[in-house]
Amino acid sequence: HVVTQIPSEYVAVVTTGAVRLPITWYDVHSIEKTFGPAETTLLGLRRIQHDGPVVVMDCDTIVLRKDLERLVKALEVSAAAVLVYESDDKNMSRIDEYPYPTVFVEKKRISPWGVVSARGFSSAATLRSCLTQVLEEALTIGREPTMSHVLNRYPGVKRAIEIAEWIDWGTPARVIKSGARIVG
Repeated sequence: HVVTQIPSEYVAVVTTGAVRLPITWYDVHSIEKTFGPAETTLLGLRRIQHDGPVVVMDCDTIVLRKDLERLVKALEVSAAAVLVYESDDKNMSRIDEYPYPTVFVEKKRISPWGVVSARGFSSAATLRSCLTQVLEEALTIGREPTMSHVLNRYPGVKRAIEIAEWIDWGTPARVIKSGARIVG
């Protein structure tokens, strides 16, 4: 699903699942199966009449509001920003350097810094363009388009924001194992 809030200082795009955000109102748009988060994000952005800052979030993690606010604040001076956490988890996307990453990779340990949940972009219009290029390139060479490819293509200075805590919902089995209960 894509969840949007307009007007606001940013628009939140959530690739799948349900989310409760501290916002005034929102629209939920269902999106059919895609090639992954990059394509889902592009389809969501095509439904939004907004060219300003945008935050793209994973649906299987929860981060604190204060950390999302720090991410949005970073977009005032950076082209893009990501939340990161020091982790040994081999399934996390990674950045090469903290706090100003220049390379983003999927599931390859190039540093201790894993990307957690949220990626912010200063311009939805520029993000649409980068997503389109990454998807066309991926289809041409036969690879899965990822948000790391998009961040590598997105122009300008990127900023990494360290967070101290977050919740990984992961798969439905992980949610059940955690004992958590989702109240909707």
